Amino acid sequence: LVQADLAICEGGGSSLGRLGGDVPLISVGSGEKGRFDISFVCRAEGGHAAAPWGRVNPLAELGKLLARIAEWQPEAYPASPVFGYLGGAIGIAEGIVKANLAEAIGKIDALAPALGRSLRAQSRMTLTPTILHGGEGSNVIPSEARLICDSRLLPGQMREALESVVRGLAEGIAGLES
Repeated sequence: LVQADLAICEGGGSSLGRLGGDVPLISVGSGEKGRFDISFVCRAEGGHAAAPWGRVNPLAELGKLLARIAEWQPEAYPASPVFGYLGGAIGIAEGIVKANLAEAIGKIDALAPALGRSLRAQSRMTLTPTILHGGEGSNVIPSEARLICDSRLLPGQMREALESVVRGLAEGIAGLES
């Protein structure tokens, strides 16, 4: 309903520390990541907790998935225009490119940790577990458990890239649907 060349929203204006000297760093977003909720549901027969052998426990299976997500390292690249401005500020004359991205963010992190966290987010897809549901009683192996994750794609990344990551992480986990 609104046509505009520029928008200011609640995501900007955060203090990110100082990158040297007394000049404060204030965030200004120049693009947004695409957001998706990803739901994983694990189903199994369920049963009594006193006799767990030979049964798939959906909570244990989601635990495997959570471990995989925690270990997952997404490909990183300097997608945000902000990387074009930071190279000189940290002594990388050739500019920040994929080959020196980790080194550049490490240097920035040492000077301004909040900016380092922001740059990590601006340089990679994310898949973050946020909600976990499962179980009905402490003496029952549940028949279903659900994990919901927040995922963010960088500008230019397509949904297919996320789907590929999700399939890879979920591969071989018993009873899992996503």
